[in-house]
Amino acid sequence: MAKYSLSRRSVPNVGLILTVSQRNLFLYSENTSGFNVFFGPFAIFLDSKEVYTYSGTTFGFIDVTIPAPLGTHVVTLRFTKMVTSVNARSSYVAISQIVFHGTVDAAPRCINCPAGFVSSPSRGSCIDCGVNKYHYALKDQCVDCSNNTFRLPQFPVCRLKQICNELDYFKVYGTCIRNFSSITYTLMTPAFCTEPTSLDLPQNRPCLTCPPGQYWYGDICQTCPDGKYLALDNRCVDIPVGHYSHKNILYLYSPVRSWSHLGSEVSTSCTGYCSSSGWRLMGDHVDSGINYGTANLLFNISTEIEGGPFGEGRVNFRYKTLSINSHYITTQRDPSSNLSGLQFFIDNQLQDMPYESPVESDIWFPIPAGKHNLVWSFSQILNTEMKLAQLSHIRIEGTMTGYHIDTSPCPAGYIHNPSTNSGCIPCPLGTYQFRAGQQSCIPCAPNTVTLEPGSVECTPCGAGSFSNDKLSDCVTNCVFSPSTNSTIEYQLASIPETVVQLGSEKYVFNLCQKAIHCINGCGLSHIAQQTANGNTFNIGHLIEFVMPNPSNETSFLLRYKSRDRPAYCNNPSNTQTINMICDMDAAFGIPTKISPPSEVCNLRFEWASLYACKKCVLDRDFVRKEGQCIGGRKTIFYQRLSPCNGEAPQDYDVNCSDVGVNYGLIFGLLILCVIILLLLVVGVLYFYRRKRGLEIKYRNFETQVDSTL
Repeated sequence: MAKYSLSRRSVPNVGLILTVSQRNLFLYSENTSGFNVFFGPFAIFLDSKEVYTYSGTTFGFIDVTIPAPLGTHVVTLRFTKMVTSVNARSSYVAISQIVFHGTVDAAPRCINCPAGFVSSPSRGSCIDCGVNKYHYALKDQCVDCSNNTFRLPQFPVCRLKQICNELDYFKVYGTCIRNFSSITYTLMTPAFCTEPTSLDLPQNRPCLTCPPGQYWYGDICQTCPDGKYLALDNRCVDIPVGHYSHKNILYLYSPVRSWSHLGSEVSTSCTGYCSSSGWRLMGDHVDSGINYGTANLLFNISTEIEGGPFGEGRVNFRYKTLSINSHYITTQRDPSSNLSGLQFFIDNQLQDMPYESPVESDIWFPIPAGKHNLVWSFSQILNTEMKLAQLSHIRIEGTMTGYHIDTSPCPAGYIHNPSTNSGCIPCPLGTYQFRAGQQSCIPCAPNTVTLEPGSVECTPCGAGSFSNDKLSDCVTNCVFSPSTNSTIEYQLASIPETVVQLGSEKYVFNLCQKAIHCINGCGLSHIAQQTANGNTFNIGHLIEFVMPNPSNETSFLLRYKSRDRPAYCNNPSNTQTINMICDMDAAFGIPTKISPPSEVCNLRFEWASLYACKKCVLDRDFVRKEGQCIGGRKTIFYQRLSPCNGEAPQDYDVNCSDVGVNYGLIFGLLILCVIILLLLVVGVLYFYRRKRGLEIKYRNFETQVDSTL
């Protein structure tokens, strides 16, 4: 952070102006070179009020003019360094040449200009004399160096020219004839060396008549058709079964081709103190040349990626940065403080690669389908170690146009395309393939699904859900039970779609029926999350019913997983959990977020609702009660034993007697009557048997009397 205090006392309507420009006021940009990439945010404050801000990437200078009212002010320049995995030099701001106009007090004394500089006509600043000119103090003006000397910007004096070497020449390659092309050398201008009377340089080099990916047939270069690729023996052969071949565009490919031009889609430029208009074409590579001051060179390729079956292409290149012991440098700079190096951008997005590489590095980067701009940016900073960057073997794979030069097996999830005999097609929904280079897909097992084409495995449906007929999705009727033989059942189908604002984020819940909530094409969802910046994500695609404690019938969990998550939540095991709580008074209820703010990938919610209560069952959840008999009628009603979702059976009346009846007494009397009856029966039988005995004895007695008479 830099602060500048100034005061202003002047005529009305003349304000303080802070001007930021390339030439004479204020420069800023993001890069170790101070020339291109900017991640920011960079801000300018006037009296603690933000008056300008910038965040992004720029490949040039930005001019800013800020007016200020009369008075005393504090100007603050602030840069916020972003956390990134890219080389630390990618987050950098360079500030120079700040000029305040209309201030009360000018400089209290004159300041001598440095050697090699002359004062401006207004005496307000110092101006570099420029290339091959120096400051002649006696006349206070810039004059030309002598023929055998040279001067670079910010050098104090002219220096003696050294003998030229190969680095001081441009190479121009002739037409490829009989596998060789001629080389013509042109001294770069302005020249800072003396040409030797003789210089032993290569006069030709091997080349190919056709560019890589094409072959010579008759008198023209041919390209292999779709379904074939160019083999090592320079023949077009069929793409093997289970393999595919991307189209490729190649630039600066060696070892046996000299590139004389690169096509209209390639451009190069240089800003600053450049020795050429851009990167130099050196046959099998391009280099940044030897620049005589602070310079920034861009190498740009516009391309379009078809994407193929996998949705993206790739770019590959080789590069290195060399320290140069040139006759331009008289003192060795400290390499630890060097800011010169190479950076690579895809659509202005800086890619993660070493800023410097003294040995050749071979790097791959993915590129999504569509049109793109690839930029290699080399920055050379004055008064740092002199560097030269070399770039070669650029291969863009998966392009709309180009050549088939090799093959690769179809990856897992894809199979050989039988209709075209080339390329790969994804396994359709309901199937998968876990091996590479295969010809057929494997159907999913029952109650498992694949959520997208090209799957390497099938996903089982969670408890409470089941696969559809196409095995492409898990669906639910929102009727859940702890087990197949359980009489407990939860029915959530009546809960409507619910939208809630929880802090800075909005959530849409549709527990049973998936609905399209996502604005970025993420598909059907049970839960959608809209973040504070407006991005919407599907965070609830698959549902699973979980009852952690079977003895607690008033609470259960719904767990959701999804294939669409923010980039910082790309773990497929991330789960959103809703703790459903039975509340007889809550009706539908509204969910609340209970996960801590630090947890952004595994969210937890709590939802109290009547529909989180188990479905009522008459014999289990109610007991029958009878009211008092009044006027010959009494009410039969049911009392709820436990919380449940459902109405109790309707009350009804039955007939009854108003007289009170003592059923215990009646029962006792009945028993007494039975006992008395039994005693009577026993008594009757006793007397009957006694009578019969007396009768028998009397008859026997009569018989004895008669026999005696």
